[in-house]
Amino acid sequence: MRMVSPLLCLVAVAMLSCSAGASSAMLGDDTGTDTWDIFGTDTEGDAGADSDGDSDSDGDSDTDPCADPLDLEGCSCSLGDTPRQCYPGPAEQAGVGECRMGSQACVASDEFGWWGPCIGAGTPLTCDTAGVTCGQVSDGCAGQLDCGPCDTGSDTGSDTGSDADSDADSDADSDTDTSTSTGCIPGSQIYTNPGTLSFTVPAYETLTVELWGGGGGGAAYSPADASTPGGDSSFNGTVIAGGGRDGGSGAGGVASGGSINTPGGASKGIPGGDCPNGGKGGSTSTMLDSCGSLPWGSPAGDGENGYPPGGGGMGDITCQFQWWIQQGWGFYGVGAGAGSYASITYSPGQLTVGSQVQVVVGAGGLGSKGTPSSGFPGTGRNPGYYTAGDGAPGQVSIAWTCP
Repeated sequence: MRMVSPLLCLVAVAMLSCSAGASSAMLGDDTGTDTWDIFGTDTEGDAGADSDGDSDSDGDSDTDPCADPLDLEGCSCSLGDTPRQCYPGPAEQAGVGECRMGSQACVASDEFGWWGPCIGAGTPLTCDTAGVTCGQVSDGCAGQLDCGPCDTGSDTGSDTGSDADSDADSDADSDTDTSTSTGCIPGSQIYTNPGTLSFTVPAYETLTVELWGGGGGGAAYSPADASTPGGDSSFNGTVIAGGGRDGGSGAGGVASGGSINTPGGASKGIPGGDCPNGGKGGSTSTMLDSCGSLPWGSPAGDGENGYPPGGGGMGDITCQFQWWIQQGWGFYGVGAGAGSYASITYSPGQLTVGSQVQVVVGAGGLGSKGTPSSGFPGTGRNPGYYTAGDGAPGQVSIAWTCP
């Protein structure tokens, strides 16, 4: 992160230097490292101009760090400036996938202000956070990660099963090295981050894949925007666990291509649907704004998010309240459907050892927002309409065994 000098130069009648030796510096005398104040002024005195034709032997870049529009931490701002979007990394990553933009606020000190640190910006995935141990995978920000070579089943032993004593093998044994010749190491891999990744097929005896689709987003009462369905999860493009539908229909996802294909649970009114062998749907309000006697004893508030993997989001609960009779009545959103479940087990030869197989993890759907309301005249306190819960992302789990 760049650091910008916090010193400020005061201007009276004549312009004075901010450093002791700057008064003798001539424009183009590029012999020191440039420093910049918070207004973007080159306080060394050469103003970045290399007019003496030297080779810029001090190695500085003569560039104003406050000219970077992505991250202005430490640069001057005006009091009252609204927070701005920012990103502290390379421009090609900014706002892409996991590398979401952050926010930067103007920090005041007396009559001066400067931009504070970039808060909330995302970063690329690592092999650990992506949940992979080998192969080439996406970093979530339009780049690729190299997580090392995968075991492709080559013969790592010193012999190939031949009879090392060169006899006629009269004892009728096969002299087969079963401990190292297959190169098979049992293991497992779990993908939980939504997106498209790559799986390198290891040596295996059996390889089992389980998939859960993403849960749909719940629908708010009197929505201001639309809820969205959950995304599909897939393996090799042939086994698909469909995502749950949004609160508009509340239907569960549909699976195909596996030896087991189980549809996702439909919404249960306000609560979201449950994902088979996976996460449950959102079922409670996430706020504690009590509103008289509502059905099920639920307080008003935002709908609860679905639980991973694949749970559907819950609808919101809002209310009207007549304070003079201490009586309230509710308005309710609709829960969303859950992602479906699929499973398949591969035998040797069905997948080519060392090949790359596409893995897709479905994202959870987004719940819709309710339209703010002040209520009907004379109805008393009204908290407005809330936001329905989001669906949970799906998941792909892979496990393999050896002979």
